Formats: sequence, structure tokens, C-alpha cells
Amino acid sequence: MKILFNPIYRLKPDDGRVLIMHARGLQTIENQHDEDFSGFIHPLHAVILSFVNGDEYSLILQRIKNFINLDIDLVKSFIDKLIDCDHRIGFQYGDAILSFPSKTIISSNLKREVAYNNPEIFLLDKLDLRQKRHKTVSYLTIMLNNKCVTNCYYCYADKRKPTNCLISYERLCEIIHEASELGVVSIDLIGGEVFLYPKWKELLIELRKYHFHPLLSTKMPLTESDVKFLCESGHHTIQVSLDSLIPETLNVMLRVSHDYIKKIKHMFFMLQKYGVKVAVHTVLTSKNSTIDDMKSLFDFLCEFDNVLYWKPDVASESIYAKPECKGTIEPKLKDLEKVVLFFKSIEFKCLFPLIYTGLVPNFDDDNKNLSFDNKMNAFLNGGICAGNYSQLFILPDGKVTICEELYWHPRFILGDINLQSLQEIWNSEVALSLYHIKQDDFSDSSACKTCNLFERCRGLKQVCYRDIVRRYGVEHWDYPDEKCPKAPYKYT
Repeated sequence: MKILFNPIYRLKPDDGRVLIMHARGLQTIENQHDEDFSGFIHPLHAVILSFVNGDEYSLILQRIKNFINLDIDLVKSFIDKLIDCDHRIGFQYGDAILSFPSKTIISSNLKREVAYNNPEIFLLDKLDLRQKRHKTVSYLTIMLNNKCVTNCYYCYADKRKPTNCLISYERLCEIIHEASELGVVSIDLIGGEVFLYPKWKELLIELRKYHFHPLLSTKMPLTESDVKFLCESGHHTIQVSLDSLIPETLNVMLRVSHDYIKKIKHMFFMLQKYGVKVAVHTVLTSKNSTIDDMKSLFDFLCEFDNVLYWKPDVASESIYAKPECKGTIEPKLKDLEKVVLFFKSIEFKCLFPLIYTGLVPNFDDDNKNLSFDNKMNAFLNGGICAGNYSQLFILPDGKVTICEELYWHPRFILGDINLQSLQEIWNSEVALSLYHIKQDDFSDSSACKTCNLFERCRGLKQVCYRDIVRRYGVEHWDYPDEKCPKAPYKYT
């Protein structure tokens, strides 16, 4: 049997431990995987996984035995637990729980593109299995511009100052090289519109050279030559945002010309022709949450065999929404319920995954009746925000922030990539003081100012500043997380 450390995951040495993380992007591998998984493991576990390269199991075991003095029966027992396992596995090591994602090791005839040919990089000088901020940035997003080919009325982006990429192409190449040296797991490119960046082809070639496969998302109808380039340069996946194929709907939602649908349909046929798989993302608003709009998409997508999945999401009002759109963006609950019933009726007919769970809010009466202490405990045991913990976001002018949707909010600008390296920004006083924020930095109007659980909430766990700003406004960035029971008001 041939076994392979799942290509979807990456290993990264990190100050006394080894990180195991999902590579993000659009994945075409058929095996299941834990989307956005991020955890840490013992360095010896990483050494073992580095040998699992797609060769015969027996040969892999022999290589491990030749490299390091480990009980080979224990090694085999460890590997056997992970092979094709469809759920996460945790191992207790002292006070630490070491987690491995589903399908960590798969039965496969494939080989890893990103190989770990030197297992010695995982033989670390010390052991530190604590949950902590990553020593170097692990996930990087580069926003090339904030300009689009459409004018979506529901757009969440800050477009008050239209900005092309003010980072030179040469500097972008330097950033990619540094990211590779630092062990960055993934680099994503976004806009605005990525394909409006003049040197997008050269940039994709540079990323490919360092084994980065950015998630490419577009609303721009690509030409046949563009699609052919994607195929020939090794970028075999793309996400297309498509909200309807009814002209009247798209004219209202995107303000596009009458031939937009024709061009989009042509692009889909070109994507199929050149074997580029496409994920379809649909934003449900008050304008397109109808069965007719969804049926127009379903009927069209059924013509193709290269659809990775179709994922409808519900729009939420942005703090940057145009004044005339305020209060008109989010769909009505009764309309969403009808759309969900339609999705249920067509799900068995789909030759591709239709991901629509969670569209309709589930108002859990039992949760509403929980005590304050139980609600607080649930909040404090929630996930960790990746912003300034494992990820950075580069804006088109070179300013670096912690999250895509915080844009140029001054409180979250950590540095300038035109003037500093990634490592300088990650370890800057600004970045570290934001991560280790003090209670004295909060305004008197924030419940966080006097909260006795401040260290638990704002220590390792952090909060989602994006949701706070989106919910309460830019001036109240220091309010409690909207999921906190002490938040000033909740969703109704």
C-alpha cells in the first residue's frame, strides 16, 4: 500500500513545536479534509509525516527506522491511526492535546508537490507545546486593488478611495520570496478584481515557482486566452461569483451591461474546455433570494462537469454600504426559507456539492435560556481569530493590517510593506502591543474596560475585531465581541 501525507496540509517548525495547517485555496483532491484546520504537533510526529511521501508503506517505515531511533511498532501504530481517518484525532502529551486533522494520511498514488526532503528541520532545539501566537506569519493575503468590473450594490468593501496596486511588481516578488523563507503556508490574492492587475499573469507564475496556489475569485468574464494561461501555468481552480442568470436581477445587483451574462457563460465553457475546475459562490440578497434566480443558476451549472461546488451565502450589511442601500441588502427570512426548500429539492440532482447549510438562522431557544455564566463559558471556549495570530493582510498601497474587512482602520495598521519586511511587521511593537492589548487602552464606554475576564478573552483567544467594527461602527472597535454576553446589544 502506498501512503501520502495529505497534500492539503503543511508542516511548519514554530518555536518548540511544529504547526500542521490547511493550505487553504480551492482544493481539487477528492479526499475529505478539514478546511482551515490549524494545530500543532510534537516535532517527532512531524519527522514521521515528512517521510510519508507516497511510496510503499513498508519502504517508508524502513526510511524512518534508518533516520531516527524510534520504536518502529509505535511509529506504525501512530501512522495506522491516521490513514484515511475521516475525523480529527487528538493525542495527550503532558498537559497538551496534539490534534491531527481528518485524512492527515491518505492511501494514494500521488506525490506531494511540497516535499519535506530534509526531516532534520523538525529536530528542534527545545520543546514548547503551548498554544501561542505563531512565531512568524503563516497566512498572507495580498489585496491588489479595490477596483472591480461590476458595481455590486451589496459590496462590503471600502471603496471610498479607489486604489490600484502601489506596491511595485519587484517588491511583490520580494514579498513572495520572503514568505517562502518564513514558511508561509498560503498566499491569497484578492481585489477588487485580481484580473485587473496588469501583471497578474507574471505574478501567478512567480507564486507557482514557490508552490503557492492562491485562491482566485472573480466576477470578471475571462477570455479564452486567459483561461488557457491558467491551465498551462498550473492554476487549475478558480472561484466565480455568480448571483443570478436573470438579466434584470444582475442589472439591479451588479449594474452590468447587457452582454455580461453572455460573456460569463462563454467563460464557463472555456473553463470546461481547458479543464479548469470552478467553484461558484452566490451572495443572497433581497434582490435575488427567489426560486427563479436560483433555478437560473442551477439549470446552467448542470451543463458542466468541472464544477467543484456551488456555495450560496447570505449577504450582511457592511459599514461601507452606500447610503441608498442601507437596510435593503439582507434577504427576508421568509424568502430564505423558500430558497432553502428549493435547494433541498434539487440537492439529489446535483452532480456537484451544493453547500447551503446555515443559510437560515437557527434561533436556539435552549441557548437563549442558558445562564449568563454558561453563555460566557461558551463564548470563552470559542475559536481563535487568525488576525495578528497567524495571518496578515496587505492593502493595495502597502499598508498591512490584520484582516481583510478592517481595511485602513488606523487602529489595526501594523506597518508598511513598502518600507518593512514581513518579519519586521510581524514582530513590530505595533503588532505585539495590539495582540497583547491592555485594559487601559479601552474607552470607558466599553464593558471590556472593567471586565474581570479580560485576560481570558483578550489573551490567547482574542476577539473578532471585524465583527465588532461591522456591528458597532469604527469608533467602537474596543467594544466586546458581538458573541460576548456583555455586548451592548445582540442580533434580533
